[in-house]
Amino acid sequence: MREQGNAVYYWRTDLRFDSTEMAFLKQYHITKVYCRYFDVVIDSTRSLDPMPNATISFSDTLPKGIEMIPTIYITENCMHQQHQGLAEKVVKRIRQMNETNDIMDVKEIQIDCDYTINSLPVYYQFLREVKEAWGHQLSTTIRLH
Repeated sequence: MREQGNAVYYWRTDLRFDSTEMAFLKQYHITKVYCRYFDVVIDSTRSLDPMPNATISFSDTLPKGIEMIPTIYITENCMHQQHQGLAEKVVKRIRQMNETNDIMDVKEIQIDCDYTINSLPVYYQFLREVKEAWGHQLSTTIRLH
């Protein structure tokens, strides 16, 4: 049976909570924050390879008792073709960010991509590779466009 609880997404480039946001977390018994760590975009200026963009900085930490779930947004055009080693690079970056920012006991990561019928096969293969590299729970958003 899955553990139930309230969760929110945090989609800014700096993890920082004001008093109103802290009160919200407490009032609504938030147990998980799906926090966008970075986007993966195509480097259109040079190699046309995927690269990280808009990486979050951590000015605050989550209150005790709230689980951090790193969430990575991947632009759909990154999934138009296979990119050797991309899954491993994404997982390595998440682990490095967790270690650098003393974020412990991360049990789950989430991948967010607005994939299409054309990018679906590459995207699903990428997800299998992420799951293998991560070795823990992987969740995804499902929005087929």
